[in-house]
Amino acid sequence: MTTQERGSRPLLTDGGRPTPGVPDVDDEPDQADQKPEESTASKRGSAGQKAASGRQMPGVPQTEGAETESPDEHEGGGSCGTGGEADHETVHDLTTAITLEALKRTESPSAVIAETNTWSDWVGVVGDASGPAMNTYFRNNGIDVDFFNDVSRGPADRLARIDETHHFYSERRVLVGLPEEREWAEEAGWEFQSFHEVAEEADWSLTEE
Repeated sequence: MTTQERGSRPLLTDGGRPTPGVPDVDDEPDQADQKPEESTASKRGSAGQKAASGRQMPGVPQTEGAETESPDEHEGGGSCGTGGEADHETVHDLTTAITLEALKRTESPSAVIAETNTWSDWVGVVGDASGPAMNTYFRNNGIDVDFFNDVSRGPADRLARIDETHHFYSERRVLVGLPEEREWAEEAGWEFQSFHEVAEEADWSLTEE
């Protein structure tokens, strides 16, 4: 993700929105892309790239991006390169996963996912549920996400598989969830952000617990 300096604060030029509560880091170049698995989202743009709107994720400090030399392109999308002669690609800045149980505590799950898309390059949902159960929930609530897991591949394992070689990899990977779900992020090497803190900052309407 490229930036332009405006005063002392970087301006995100491709619209990437950082996340609530996460410290700044410099982006590194993507290693490779591969075809997404278990994705419910259609490809964005000619190369499958999804650009965020430039808004910042509630509670998370702004991050910086860097334009880097583009590695060899691989089928499956996610690259910002335009072909064999492209010298650079935009490094993805943020991948956000929200837990299923956290999402169920919102009055409008579809609105939450839509807003999360404005500060993230990729958005997914993880939880202790089967693939069919996840799909049914998404369909009933009008939700479209980039990735999710099922019971055969637990939440922590699904997150851990999004590494440098994966289509949905970003330098910043954040799990938004409940306190008891923090261990999923720790096992996968992701950052954890409290769902209630993000919901408060983002002014999401919650159901009564």
